Amino acid sequence: MKTFTLFLICLSFITSINSQTWFPLTSGSTNFLNSMYFTDTVTGYITGASGTILKTTNGGTNWTPLSTIITTDLTDVKFVNQDTGYVSGRSGVLLKTNNGGSSWIYLTPGVSVDLCRITFNNNDIYVSGYSGKIIKSTDGGTTWNQLSTGTTVSLYEIFFVNADTGFVVGSNGKIYKTTDAGNSWTSLTSGTTTQLISVWFTDENTGFVIGGNSGSNTGIILKTTNAGTTWTQQTFPNNYFGTVRFIDSNTGYVVGGNVNTNASTILKTNDGGINWIVESSNSSRQFGSCFPGSNYGLTCGLDGTILKNKSLVTGKSEIFVNNNVQAYPNPFNNTLSININSYEEMEVCIYDIASRKLFSQKFSKSVDLNTLKLNKGIYFYDIFNKNGIIKNGKVIKD
Repeated sequence: MKTFTLFLICLSFITSINSQTWFPLTSGSTNFLNSMYFTDTVTGYITGASGTILKTTNGGTNWTPLSTIITTDLTDVKFVNQDTGYVSGRSGVLLKTNNGGSSWIYLTPGVSVDLCRITFNNNDIYVSGYSGKIIKSTDGGTTWNQLSTGTTVSLYEIFFVNADTGFVVGSNGKIYKTTDAGNSWTSLTSGTTTQLISVWFTDENTGFVIGGNSGSNTGIILKTTNAGTTWTQQTFPNNYFGTVRFIDSNTGYVVGGNVNTNASTILKTNDGGINWIVESSNSSRQFGSCFPGSNYGLTCGLDGTILKNKSLVTGKSEIFVNNNVQAYPNPFNNTLSININSYEEMEVCIYDIASRKLFSQKFSKSVDLNTLKLNKGIYFYDIFNKNGIIKNGKVIKD
């Protein structure tokens, strides 16, 4: 185990330079907001305290509260397509919508513990929770089975790198790995007893786990390059981290903040987690984040705060010759839809993060791409007509 402690010398100076890339949005709420998910580049949802669910249809400029007739704190929101989504909450609360959030129904998960995060793996739904609980549904949430985890610690987030292999992180520095789609879990050596909150892998071997110790107010970032066998560690004083997300193999973001002052921190890496720079700390402590477009991202946190970055920079530039092209949902699950306002014959090509072409398909007007065989992660697409590329972009399989 290698340990690196980052003291972030001249922190306030770095922050003042970079903070202007993140701008506050008006949520219309003062509640704690802790999770967000976008079904395309403009339609998104946020969950939070006291039954809060917010929806935007213009990229976050305006937010509308959705009625759930519930006052329980809600912890996560995920959608499988434009209409069908799920929300988890404390005390075993699990909700589903089939109409883009206009109405919600209660599901029966069979547990009463606090539920933390929702994860899709092909057609299956997993939800992690307190007391070592992971529940799984194979029929869209109608029925649920409890998986045997062999632990009673709180489990916060699950990430699958393929149909069978996944990771879950939890309290007391616990990381567990499955190679049989969650039927059994093996404990990994993380090298820490710090609470671990969020996990993200950029490929089957390279992953990141973040969290913190609220007592010492110290944030932590772990990285593996061998599928969890070993982890390197970086610690960050005066921080506690809530979410990690990568938009390609090199570019990632960690959001959190100072437990004592509730000031926010947004960290960014451009080199696969070797170095992290401070992008913003001019708001309340942040917990959730998502990156629905290849050129912008959002975070949410305490006091109803929402921040937006309109100038993300990644290793692959984006061509906007035709702005009538839509690739959605993003993130996507098993189907990626392409729509274009033209009946001209087109071709779409899908690439992995190493720019390897995975497959292509010809179409006109629209096409639904079957992405069942793709692992979770970052992908790029090019759309061609007879004259060449008319649009390219980045999508995420969640």
